[in-house]
Amino acid sequence: MVTADELQDLEAVQLKMRLHDTFNGVEQIETAVTQTGVVTEDLADAVLSTGIQQGSTARMNYYNALFNPLYGRLLVKLRMSSASDVFAFWGFKETLAAPTWKMTESHCGFMIYNGKLWFTTGDSGTPSARNQVTEISSADVTRWLIYELSVNRCRFYTLPFTVPYFEQEVEDKLAAGLVRKWSPLQANGSVTPKDEMHYFVFYVENTTGANQEMELQFIDYAEEYAD
Repeated sequence: MVTADELQDLEAVQLKMRLHDTFNGVEQIETAVTQTGVVTEDLADAVLSTGIQQGSTARMNYYNALFNPLYGRLLVKLRMSSASDVFAFWGFKETLAAPTWKMTESHCGFMIYNGKLWFTTGDSGTPSARNQVTEISSADVTRWLIYELSVNRCRFYTLPFTVPYFEQEVEDKLAAGLVRKWSPLQANGSVTPKDEMHYFVFYVENTTGANQEMELQFIDYAEEYAD
């Protein structure tokens, strides 16, 4: 068990930055949408929706690039409405330009493309910028999962889901065959993002005339001192 002194030492002495955001206040959050896209922030919840017009987009990010994937660890509780007919990205990103498949700007994040979940990294390298993508086939993105990103590594944590019980009570269950624990660590060993500040970017785009949603419940970030 962590004592109060140990917790204070971790927060004040060992970490350069500590952020846990459940969207109670959104003064530092910026949103951008196209066509029928909408971003809604509520108590302990943020939803990015495309609406029904094909090619609509929704993006959410903090105003400033303050987060370094080489020294920081990002946890996000997130679920998607579908993995089909949607392009999505969440994670560290060097700029606020719309993410693209196999982008080479410096980034470390998760991407949904062609109906599959991918782990993607880029390094903005000179003279040759690189990208590496790795498919993650074991995650059901329509369930609440906690996603972890750090340096050029990722994993996810499976959570129970709530079902009605006698219309009054609720019961938490895991889907058959799932275990509540971290997945094996996945690494993109060839490509690492740059040692500099990045944005947190959350982005969703529909590829057919149907609404697609990305829902977040919290962001948790801790960054160690570089020394």
